[in-house]
Amino acid sequence: MPSSFIGSLAFAPSGNLFTMGFNSASEIGSILKYKGPAKERSLLADASPELQRPIGILYAAQPVPEPLTLGGLAIAAGGLMISRRRR
Repeated sequence: MPSSFIGSLAFAPSGNLFTMGFNSASEIGSILKYKGPAKERSLLADASPELQRPIGILYAAQPVPEPLTLGGLAIAAGGLMISRRRR
């Protein structure tokens, strides 16, 4: 009997664990998520023909600027414009 769900792991900054793999007979894969210390499991992508032999998973956080940073930049730009007009 062929082995099932041979895959890799990735941790998110929140502590969630993502794992994926595929059935080596059908080559159809799926993706699971385990939430933090409780090890609560949820299925992110069920076994699907669109997931052919998935062998790797990558979690990459996207940095989001804080609203105060953008506001500070706007105030600084406005101050520069005012100081140039006075000259």
